[in-house]
Amino acid sequence: MPKVLDNGETMPLPEEEVLESLQNELMGFAEFITPLRYCYRIAPFMISYMPGTELIKYGILSGDLNNEEVEKLKNGLHDNYMSMGSIIINPKRLKLLNGYRVMLRLMSFLTPKYKKLLLKAKVYKIFWMAPFRVFITILDLMIAIRDKDATTYAKNYWWWLKKRFDKKYYLYMFKKAKKNGIVE
Repeated sequence: MPKVLDNGETMPLPEEEVLESLQNELMGFAEFITPLRYCYRIAPFMISYMPGTELIKYGILSGDLNNEEVEKLKNGLHDNYMSMGSIIINPKRLKLLNGYRVMLRLMSFLTPKYKKLLLKAKVYKIFWMAPFRVFITILDLMIAIRDKDATTYAKNYWWWLKKRFDKKYYLYMFKKAKKNGIVE
């Protein structure tokens, strides 16, 4: 949250305070989920500032956005809000958040024992160095494969696609169009 001055104006917190606050909050959440045995998919999304919303004011006050970024938002030039969020003007903060996102996503696969070990060994401190998009994509694919619903969908679509190439199937992809009831 922005700091409120005596005259009622606000200013962003110093970056060190913001980073410390984020780390404390994220580690608190990681410790909260550590004893949980079944975590389907831990997917914390970054805050995404949508054009024309009150949240834009908060983003400016908190130092996440500047006027140039607000214009980019208005023109649809920000990354996918579900994957990257809107914090792109602060690379140090983005690295920190991405490192924790990788750690939390990885914790979806770990037993409580290994989650505790991960936190105790502080391995999470190096996750920000990993190629973020590649690592998250691999973890998401592993989650989808592990998920029975997702694998059922994939099998269904594979069946559907194969049938389109089966000459005996009524929806064969290369079937010639009928004209007056006669196949050309």
